[in-house]
Amino acid sequence: MLLTNTTPLNWIDSENWNDEQLTSRGRLPASSVTKKYALIGVGALGSAVSEILVRSGVRNLTLVDSDILATGNLVRHTLTMLDIDKKKARALANHLNLVNPNAKIQAISSYFSQLEDEELRSIRESDVIIDCTASSEVLETLNTFAKDGDGIIFSFSIGFRSTRLYCFAVQKNKYDDSMFHENFDPWQEEESKEISSGGFPREGIGCWHPVFPARSDDIWIMASTIMKYIEDVSTGVVRLPDFAVFTQERQKGLFTGIRRLP
Repeated sequence: MLLTNTTPLNWIDSENWNDEQLTSRGRLPASSVTKKYALIGVGALGSAVSEILVRSGVRNLTLVDSDILATGNLVRHTLTMLDIDKKKARALANHLNLVNPNAKIQAISSYFSQLEDEELRSIRESDVIIDCTASSEVLETLNTFAKDGDGIIFSFSIGFRSTRLYCFAVQKNKYDDSMFHENFDPWQEEESKEISSGGFPREGIGCWHPVFPARSDDIWIMASTIMKYIEDVSTGVVRLPDFAVFTQERQKGLFTGIRRLP
């Protein structure tokens, strides 16, 4: 078409969806967002952590979880009623792919210990592996990853009433679940005493259960602490291996923040 001074132009609104533009308001360091991540366990804590990861610029993330979303999970999970009776990993991957147009979030809806060879290979090749299951079986299975070279393995779990957060980080090629248990087991004994004195609402329930005494804000404040911890480890501020305990602090009944215990 020949343009003249009188030729009408139809303007179309556009928007820059380049990754640098979309995440300019807040993202992890470039060295972190370009890595390949795998997150095992997308319950309340795992769903919050994965949401923050993707909103912070992480594009390559694989979610592993065999569970199905139940109505009771909605009290703390990031998914909604539209996802009831769906596999958590698949539903969450679909949700996160809508959060960032440059994200490629994948889902594996299987038990971690029962992954197919191709699925297991994908996890092994990840630069960062994050365990949010609080499962001894998963920690033990991760022992087989120690021969897979570079990378970091994280394990996160929350204590009774979500007053404590337990963080473990180690280089993949030096991983040994006994290192975690050596540090965590004394705290687990302390947790058991507190549970016995405080009491669960119902016998035999864990943090995955809807009546576990922790609100969504407790989960999210711990998930936010996890992101700070991952950043500190990734930038070399924290030396590996590292086991850390963070606790919610109160003075005279007033919430005063999160503190890392010495």
